[in-house]
Amino acid sequence: METTFPFVIEKGAPDNITNVQTWNDGAPPCSVGFGEFLRAERGELLNGTKKTRLLGTNLCFSANFPSREKAERLAATLARFGIGSVRLHHMDRRDIWGKNFAKGKTEFDPDQLDKLDYLIYQLYKRGIYVNINLHVSRKYAENDGFQNVSALPYLGNGVDNFNRRMIELQKKYAKDLLTHVNPYTGKAYVDDPGVAMIEINNESSVVASWSWGDLDKLPEPYAGEFRELWNEWLRKKYKTTDALRKAWNSRVVPFGEEQNKVGDFDQNFRFDAVDNWNLVFGGDSKATWRVLTPKESGLDGGALQISVHKSDEFTRLPQLICAGLRVKKGAPYRLRFKIRANKVRFFRVGVVQAREPQKSVGYRDSVAATPEWREVEAAFVATTDDDQVRLTFNWFEPGDVIELADVSFREGGCVGLSADASLEEGSVPVPMGRGGGKTTRAIVPDDFTEFLHDVENDYWQEMYGYVKDLGAKSIATGTQLQYGFWHNQARLDYCDIHGYWNHPDFPKSVWKYDFNDWLVKNRRLADEPINGELADMATLRVIGKPYSCSEYCHPYPNSYAVEGVLMLSAFAAFQDWSAFFQFAWSHDDDFERRMATPFFDMSAIQTKMAHLPACYAIFVRGDVQSGPDKFIYATKLTEQGEIDAMKGSLYGYYRPMVHSLGLDESLSLAIYAGLELPDLDLKTSDSVAAARRVSNWDDLPAELGSPEKRVIVNEFNEIKWDFRKPNQGRFVVDTARCKVFSGSASEPYAFDAVKLEIGETILDWATVSLVKAKGVSGLEKKDGTLSCGSYLLVATGDMRNTDAVLKTVGENSITTSSVYGGSDGREPTRCEGVPATITLFGVRDVQVYALDESGDRVKEVPVEKETDPVFTIGPEYRTIWYEVVVRN
Repeated sequence: METTFPFVIEKGAPDNITNVQTWNDGAPPCSVGFGEFLRAERGELLNGTKKTRLLGTNLCFSANFPSREKAERLAATLARFGIGSVRLHHMDRRDIWGKNFAKGKTEFDPDQLDKLDYLIYQLYKRGIYVNINLHVSRKYAENDGFQNVSALPYLGNGVDNFNRRMIELQKKYAKDLLTHVNPYTGKAYVDDPGVAMIEINNESSVVASWSWGDLDKLPEPYAGEFRELWNEWLRKKYKTTDALRKAWNSRVVPFGEEQNKVGDFDQNFRFDAVDNWNLVFGGDSKATWRVLTPKESGLDGGALQISVHKSDEFTRLPQLICAGLRVKKGAPYRLRFKIRANKVRFFRVGVVQAREPQKSVGYRDSVAATPEWREVEAAFVATTDDDQVRLTFNWFEPGDVIELADVSFREGGCVGLSADASLEEGSVPVPMGRGGGKTTRAIVPDDFTEFLHDVENDYWQEMYGYVKDLGAKSIATGTQLQYGFWHNQARLDYCDIHGYWNHPDFPKSVWKYDFNDWLVKNRRLADEPINGELADMATLRVIGKPYSCSEYCHPYPNSYAVEGVLMLSAFAAFQDWSAFFQFAWSHDDDFERRMATPFFDMSAIQTKMAHLPACYAIFVRGDVQSGPDKFIYATKLTEQGEIDAMKGSLYGYYRPMVHSLGLDESLSLAIYAGLELPDLDLKTSDSVAAARRVSNWDDLPAELGSPEKRVIVNEFNEIKWDFRKPNQGRFVVDTARCKVFSGSASEPYAFDAVKLEIGETILDWATVSLVKAKGVSGLEKKDGTLSCGSYLLVATGDMRNTDAVLKTVGENSITTSSVYGGSDGREPTRCEGVPATITLFGVRDVQVYALDESGDRVKEVPVEKETDPVFTIGPEYRTIWYEVVVRN
């Protein structure tokens, strides 16, 4: 029997069980009016006095400007799946300017604005809020009044936190959009309760942009503007150059002897023949090495080549080490080396203690390697005295080929202010983040961290104040946590974050989309939950502020991507987040395409869409209980403490606050977690205030498990992560009204009142959800029986386009890119019919129906009723969803 078949979910709002608005607790259409504005109180989102949660999605680019017919159909479809809010994203790249785009990005196209207004009106009619994004991807251009724009960072990020022209254009955009009256509702957006949230500037912070090196080579006048801000800040604090020079303990230390005993890598090099270089393995990691000749390396000397065959996910091995180095506290050091790789990759490089926990002694960074040699130069001041430190290179992945040459480590350099710098003349240089091909990092004074904090805070306060002065009554945030300082974001109405599991990689590009050459890791979060984004995001929430995740995705064609929507729903419900927005519904207005495209659009991912009603039940209806119950993992972080932590952590893609503070993010899988900011005096819920603070797994009951046991159960005993067997992880939700299983199908699973036995599948893996749709009682409990009512059963496995060719690259990456011999295939999508036998306990009268692509009943599934009802589903029904009716 053929195990896969064409299956494309029919869009719209059918009158059947797949439409949550037909459920007896479903949200009715609001008939345009929303009533009161959503407000933030004690860490929650309230509608009047009622606690509210928003299950959301993103519309990107032209998806925000559909025809009227498409807008009506889209709104019906989103409401059908329980979507309560749409994030209007990337409107400012091109589409909102329409016919005005060619002459500049300052005036909206009225026709485009009308399309947006009508879409929002249709969303309102279906009870769907909007989240308005202001600046996302507008590129500042010369015809908008900017000079040297080709040398600016991508989208002007970071620069738009301090450049006055950019800030004024952001204000104009905010005013033009938010004060605009939607003719279909009769309200300006500042006065419209249907606007749930306003986001000021997506993924943008002067802190993040500086740390990436994006501000190192700014052209004029931007470099001068940034330098003047820095000098002005220093003048306020120190007044004179002499005072600054003294405060920074400025001096020049002559370079000392070379500490790398090997010198150049030559043909006589052997790891077992030197006393300070080693290639360390652990777990199942594996790598081979050889020395390149000068002819092979293209350098004056040889080079060490490491080929990685296997890497260990937990130990981050293999690791290349140069040991036997020494440092003196307060002394400057210079590290130099040349590096290249077979593809664009970032590796972790550090000078660390030679003992656990291998703490940095002043330098740890993420360093880019490309197919061309790059010279890296880093200067730092040692934070301790230690005569046994090591230089480490790690975070390698299978398939990496890394080459290293000309490694040098010496004491010496300039500390503090250089001899030719003058505060009075405004010539104190801005410290370097990373730089270009040759990475030169200046020794960054502590003052610079405080300066970045203040520049960023001033920008967010100015923009937030302006939006509120326009009359906006909706809650507003600045940008995402991990792009700057937590306290600066927590001063606004709510906090937001982004997370991706297996975000696509682009081997030939540094964080630029290349749709002709891309890879996606084919890993399951169920196998390694403590390494996933969910745990990090929970640990970094600000307790006392509503929390939103406005982008989350497990991208296609990851074979297991469907697990993400259910995991996020259950985890966000347990951690009591206020909103999350799957990324994305669509990046254009082709909402009813019949084939999947890389990487993010859910509108053609049938497996994800089919489980959305379960996500609605889990998160919005509240089928999963919210923490905290008895325990809380709450880390106190003062504003000065955050600044101090950031002083040593200003480099890298995300701010590594979890690691800087020594947090154990795995605790969030079992108990409520977050950061407490005592300086801001944020009010919290009674349950948060009453919960007992814990600091490690030893403080928790043994039945909650631990990372060492490789089983973790949340404190309500409703969510379970079981990753005891390698590559056979299981994620389970078990509540009275909702059952979820995602993971290895090798063994049966017994829920309360339900037994699931999955047969042979393409991937030895499946995702199954069973959610009560009708007959819901608020008094239902887990008691070993299934209560009466109608249930939606969804069973999903593999999903691909017709004739798609999926290629494996390296050990765990996949692609459909033609560069690797892959193909996206053609329409329609084909879904696997998961074979499974399901036993229902404590009931007698059960009927089961296979549903078609619209969700209508098409065929009854036989039920054996001699004892407890048993039925079997599979590919013969050519569907991924079923209706189960329990009558007694």
